[in-house]
Amino acid sequence: MSVEFYRVLHLSGVVMVFFSLGAILLHSLNHDGTKLQGKTTVSVLHGLGMLFLLVAGFGIAAKKGLGFPVFMYIKLFLWLILGALYGIGQRKPALANPSIYITLAVALCAVIVAVYHARIFSL
Repeated sequence: MSVEFYRVLHLSGVVMVFFSLGAILLHSLNHDGTKLQGKTTVSVLHGLGMLFLLVAGFGIAAKKGLGFPVFMYIKLFLWLILGALYGIGQRKPALANPSIYITLAVALCAVIVAVYHARIFSL
């Protein structure tokens, strides 16, 4: 597969993960004891998005011959946080508001690392 294929897969995963996080956190913010309609769809979307992120991220690294540089450890840590945020949104509605800000911070960190990894980690 080409690097472009992996990039499209990676960006598709990003959209899926943040869409599902938005859905589950919005439901938690408006939690009134009712069951989330389409919860299975949102869960599958999050899981597939996380899988796409992981596979495509490693695919891009392999195609570029990067090995396992420092920035990939950071991206894996951010990936784990995104996975945990879904569980928090599902099980702890009281933490939905702070989770939204954490999600935004994780997204910002991921973008910064993706854009500037060559400058930051090649010193």
